[in-house]
Amino acid sequence: MRWIVKLKLCFFEKRAVKESYVKMVVLILVAGITLHFNWSDDLVGMNCKSSCSEGDVLSCSQNGAEVITKSSVREIGKPIKRKGFLTIGIPTVQRVFKNKTVSYLVETLNSLFTGISEEDLADVLIVIFLADTEEAPREEVKSVLRSKFMKYLDMNLIHVIAAPSSFYPQLEGLTQTLKDSPERMYWRSKQSMDYAFIFHYCQGLSQYYLHLEDDVTAEPNYMRQIRDFVARQGDAKWDVLTFSGWGFIGKLFQDKDLRKFARYITMFYNEMPVDWLLYLYSELQAGQSILGDKEHKGDSELFHHIGHQSSSLGT
Repeated sequence: MRWIVKLKLCFFEKRAVKESYVKMVVLILVAGITLHFNWSDDLVGMNCKSSCSEGDVLSCSQNGAEVITKSSVREIGKPIKRKGFLTIGIPTVQRVFKNKTVSYLVETLNSLFTGISEEDLADVLIVIFLADTEEAPREEVKSVLRSKFMKYLDMNLIHVIAAPSSFYPQLEGLTQTLKDSPERMYWRSKQSMDYAFIFHYCQGLSQYYLHLEDDVTAEPNYMRQIRDFVARQGDAKWDVLTFSGWGFIGKLFQDKDLRKFARYITMFYNEMPVDWLLYLYSELQAGQSILGDKEHKGDSELFHHIGHQSSSLGT
């Protein structure tokens, strides 16, 4: 498989200048064949064995010896009793620069809960992934959630999860790609695996999965517009719907595709940023950009980026 990655990188390194049509076609064909023969939606291909129910299996450890279950990684929340319409995934990490810590998570959650109807409230689940490797910032987020959003915790509308270290592959000492520094390589490779983890957890919880970040705000009628836009697709096949032009913000997936996309990210986690992987995935699956006719074109974007302090180290 390495030769496929090298071929892919050869093309993507030159993407900023301009790729030729022929190169893109070859890339799509090669990676498309790889997708067809190596990835599937089910649990086939996992090396670990488990006696727990299939619905509770999240993934397995890198050495294949440990089964990672959804129950074991859920720090706040209870198993859901029915499959709702939408799960919203929000990875969160402490943002520190020049000894100053900045958090936008409360503002993000307030915007998601403000003005939402009772009908929609009963049909949504928010999953917050504590992506910090240190315990202190994870505990701080849980404390804030209990202080500001206890009502929604009691209603089981918020799940809080954290990944065991055994889930992650090598993150340090990686071969540099795209001329990124070792620090940048670590940050974007971990971010890719963080996203894969939350996709694995959210699979099976609802009909659709919406990916946000912890520094965005939502339009008050976002749920209604998402429902309407999904309904307008009718029987047309689609892989990703986009409700924001920012990176990975506001991207909607069908539940059946989450595990496959997570496995795709895991295979290429250290080769390129995760939003590039998303773009390539959409090209492979649909033969068109996610910013084509599957983009929501309302009066404005449904989700707005508000963060000024990046989660990337030192920026």
